[in-house]
Amino acid sequence: MKQLLCTLALFSTLPAQADLTLHGHSMVWAMAMEGTGKETLQITKTRMRRDLIDRGRAYTQIIDLDRHEVTLIDHAMRSAEVRAIASLSRQAERQLPGSVNVTDKNLRFELKATGAKRRLQDWTCGENRLLVSTPAEVGGEKVEFELSGTAWIARHVPEQAEIEEYAKALQSPGLSPDIPALGRSPEQTRALTEALRRIAPKGLLCGLEVDLRYVGQGRVAELSKKLSSRIALEVESYDRKPIPATTFDIPKGYLTTRR
Repeated sequence: MKQLLCTLALFSTLPAQADLTLHGHSMVWAMAMEGTGKETLQITKTRMRRDLIDRGRAYTQIIDLDRHEVTLIDHAMRSAEVRAIASLSRQAERQLPGSVNVTDKNLRFELKATGAKRRLQDWTCGENRLLVSTPAEVGGEKVEFELSGTAWIARHVPEQAEIEEYAKALQSPGLSPDIPALGRSPEQTRALTEALRRIAPKGLLCGLEVDLRYVGQGRVAELSKKLSSRIALEVESYDRKPIPATTFDIPKGYLTTRR
């Protein structure tokens, strides 16, 4: 997802207000356990819908950057929870007392191309080494939270235009939705969200595989070495079919709460 590198000539071949849908799967390794789920990501203008099937259970996340809202839907429970993006950020801070905001000036972000390439339909995806690191405090212990691994990015592709408006909105001050379920803890969630936010202007994401750990000299860092976590996302196909506006509605009959 992405630096707006396409030329006007390239954009001129695209239909106005086109949409983009990505199909793939995600994997999580944590506490010596592995989980795999199907993923579908739909983006149109300033809204994104993420559908996830995790261990046979269906969930939906809807991010509306115009309304500054994130909607979390549990289809098994037929329930939806709507939260302001600002409230999600405040909740993350409460869950991780004393931590440094991952968007703080002390954040370290590195993205370096390796030169390796692979194909995804009409895209050429380039391999990049990714590192996100930020100071944190866990249980009174000062550590670094580190996310490191590989990101495959398709640059200079026509479909970049489909997410241009969404990517621009995501860069606005104060609009950094900490997307629940991307990570298994607040600091994981925030580092992953910030990584995706910073990748967004550079190109379309084809795949991601990262390790998440605490780095330091104390007990927390030592435990993290033994219980490391890994998260991966693999895009398998994409299409540019129009996405109906109703895609971003909460299903009728679902119990909806706002917080």
